Amino acid sequence: MSSAKKRLQEIRKQKVKNTGKLVLLVEGEDDVGAYNEIFNRRFSLSWEEEWIITHAGNKQKVIDIIAAEPSWLGLIDRDEWSEDRILQEQNALSNLLVLPRFCMENYLICPDELW
Repeated sequence: MSSAKKRLQEIRKQKVKNTGKLVLLVEGEDDVGAYNEIFNRRFSLSWEEEWIITHAGNKQKVIDIIAAEPSWLGLIDRDEWSEDRILQEQNALSNLLVLPRFCMENYLICPDELW
């Protein structure tokens, strides 16, 4: 079993269970904490009634998992991807969101873009 399939099963079993909650899948554990903080400040705690933010482990796992779970959203860093690559990936997966900056930490320079 691939590591992406294993992580998908873990998320279903440990996080989603029978809650019916939507999933926002991010790359790493640190990303989970950052997005939880942003969402708590922007939407209060009510967003947690409908959403789960969890990590896949890396960018490729996000892509692999959301390909298998089209109702989940995947959010990844742009890193060094070109616009063509981003369009190609998003055309293949409509549930894939790509940050316009290199990585989440870049928003520390210009946090207004997040708010």
